[in-house]
Amino acid sequence: MILVAVVNLGMILFDLTYFAGRPYYRDSFPALVRLYDPYKGVDSNPEFQTYLDLTRAYFKSDLQDQRREEARQELARLSTEIGNTYDAFFQQTGQWEKIRNVSQAMYSAFSHEHPLISTRQFRLQDTGPVFWMEVPLSRQEVVYKEHIEPAFEALFYRHRAADGAFVDRFIYLDAPFLILFLLEFLGRWILSIRRKDNPRWWLFPLYNWYDILGLIPFAYFRIFRLVRIVSIYIRLHRSELTTVGQDMFSRTFRRYSNILTEELSDRVAVRILSEMQAEIKVGASINIVMNTLRQRREPIKNIIVETLQNFSTDLPALRDTRFLLEHSLEEAAGNVPSLRFVPDFIKATLTREIGLAVFDAINESMIKAWKDESGARLISEAVDFALEEMNDPDTGRKLDELSREIAIDVIENLKKSVAVKQWAQEQPPEELQ
Repeated sequence: MILVAVVNLGMILFDLTYFAGRPYYRDSFPALVRLYDPYKGVDSNPEFQTYLDLTRAYFKSDLQDQRREEARQELARLSTEIGNTYDAFFQQTGQWEKIRNVSQAMYSAFSHEHPLISTRQFRLQDTGPVFWMEVPLSRQEVVYKEHIEPAFEALFYRHRAADGAFVDRFIYLDAPFLILFLLEFLGRWILSIRRKDNPRWWLFPLYNWYDILGLIPFAYFRIFRLVRIVSIYIRLHRSELTTVGQDMFSRTFRRYSNILTEELSDRVAVRILSEMQAEIKVGASINIVMNTLRQRREPIKNIIVETLQNFSTDLPALRDTRFLLEHSLEEAAGNVPSLRFVPDFIKATLTREIGLAVFDAINESMIKAWKDESGARLISEAVDFALEEMNDPDTGRKLDELSREIAIDVIENLKKSVAVKQWAQEQPPEELQ
């Protein structure tokens, strides 16, 4: 189905660009032009062909003077008639530039004293009669070979339908694809109903609106068939029954698209972080920190109380603390002058046991106090005092300097981390090596 959709999209692109490439097709693939012209309503115009045939006869060397004069007058008349009759047609079919180039070439062959020079009229009905009646034959032949003959050989005529629009029979070539896509859409709809993919069966066309628009047989809606190709590709890629998406082209495209995405996102991230650093350097950090802390004062108090409670009841921490305190008390007992006459064993034992008993009592009292409302209130007051102390000019200045340094260093490390090219550190696929 992807192949069918790609072929159909290629035909659409060919149809949309047919007239732009028709001169090339006419020279390189004349059979293609003869085959496709009828579908676009293109036909040879008798007046265009008569004009071209008459110019060829006009420049024959063995033509009699009387016949040449008659041909000259007829070419002047046809120039006026074609210019007046097909002026709008040339513009609507994109051929105005060809006729304008012919008119300019005729205009450049006029003598500098000619009255038409000052008017700068480049229309065929203005320059054609003067060119054929007043320009010397030798100069006419040069302009004919370089401009008139190539232009009129490339000119085409398009028939119009009853409504005035140009004939376009591309629908005859597109109809088989539309029928196939319609059947495929209906089949997916039926399968969706059987699998109960959607709670309401009639929502399926809404979810696949691009398929509906792509089935409308008008040129403006053909672009939605490109979305059909993408949707089919994605469905096949997700399917476990196919290897779509694992081919070399898909892996290569995915790799380089990821590289492009990473490079763009990294540049944006570094730019944002640099702007944040500039804001912090001008002194906006302390206000941001203070406002943030004030808004979260209660959670901060709860965390402090919970941390102290956990620390007080943490047996490994208490055991380590008691061990350190025990050694400190033993060393301190030997430095007390009033106990120098007491034996070392008794002095160290008494000091250690009394100190540890005091530590246990204080610790137990603190645990009870932190669990009590008075203890929580004490911690709350301490947090409030710390926050208010930050507003002090001297304390605030020190805190501001410290917070700036920390924030700037953190952001600088983030910039270095973002600047690392992850795609360069990844092992490239085998087909890219």
